[in-house]
Amino acid sequence: MEKVKLPREVAEALEDIKVHFERFEYHVMLSIFHQGMIARESADVLRNFAKFHNNIELIIRALANGWEFEQTPEDKVREWFQLHIFNKEHAVTYEAKSNYDIMMTAGIQILDMLNIKIDGVNK
Repeated sequence: MEKVKLPREVAEALEDIKVHFERFEYHVMLSIFHQGMIARESADVLRNFAKFHNNIELIIRALANGWEFEQTPEDKVREWFQLHIFNKEHAVTYEAKSNYDIMMTAGIQILDMLNIKIDGVNK
């Protein structure tokens, strides 16, 4: 089965509970249906995601099949920049390096025009 894609904060909450509890699946379900768990912040994130967004089944599938976080648009842009930085560093010719510089500069200018700040890119 394919891993379940979850919002970053939900995936991080699952990871937090997994690190702190031996039988973490039990504690995940407990955090959804009962208040007062030790990992309070993580439990609140899971409870809100499961109950208010009607995603209990999604969390159960994630526990059974594994999970990964959904990339936000910011994550996708950051990944694009990181790939271009890597490609520029490994480019053989000056022309290829220059082309990567031009693409990255254009990307930053577009983000700045739209007043969008992304950590690791233009912030």
